[in-house]
Amino acid sequence: MIRKRNIFFLVIISILFSFQIISAQENIIPGEVDTQPSGTATDHFISAQAAKESLIAINQSIEQASQLNFVSANGTALFLNGQEYKFSFANQYYLFYKSQTMVDEIFSDAQGLGLNVLRTWGFCDGMFKDGVSFQPNPGVYDESGFSKMEYIIYKASQSNMKLIIPFVNNWDDFGGINQYVKWLTGTTPSISEHGLFFTDSTIKGWYKNYVDFF
Repeated sequence: MIRKRNIFFLVIISILFSFQIISAQENIIPGEVDTQPSGTATDHFISAQAAKESLIAINQSIEQASQLNFVSANGTALFLNGQEYKFSFANQYYLFYKSQTMVDEIFSDAQGLGLNVLRTWGFCDGMFKDGVSFQPNPGVYDESGFSKMEYIIYKASQSNMKLIIPFVNNWDDFGGINQYVKWLTGTTPSISEHGLFFTDSTIKGWYKNYVDFF
């Protein structure tokens, strides 16, 4: 799965390279031979302006690419690539620990029913299900779950379908919010401790890092 961060790194490298050139121009020691290309101040200003405009264009392209084929909300309506988007869906939470054969069958059946969206879980916290986990411990991201999810995303793309992927469960199935609290306290959370997921900075950091990795 190609992630946007790869393009972002290229932009950062480009920016650093530009700064290196500017620094080399500004940090010439008096008496030393200037080995940088010659040119007027106007030439350098034009070059810098062109580089700036190029970086702005690159950033705009990245933003457009990140939004392409993603459903967005505008008021009470959903939109996809500028067109209003309406959907019918089914909940198939268990895809992440099933075989590719079953995943293929589910997508085929969904298409046969006229569905264009599937909801499937993107979490399995503090445990393994049939040898598959996403996050067995806080900050530990297991490839068994993510490789399964990559195939699900690939299959959705091939089937021209969208996915709804929750990243945590409010209930205890497959870990959920209480697993985050248990990681923090070391004990099974009480009802009142459930809310620590939304207030504790350590837990919020774990969850944000997980979503960012995903």
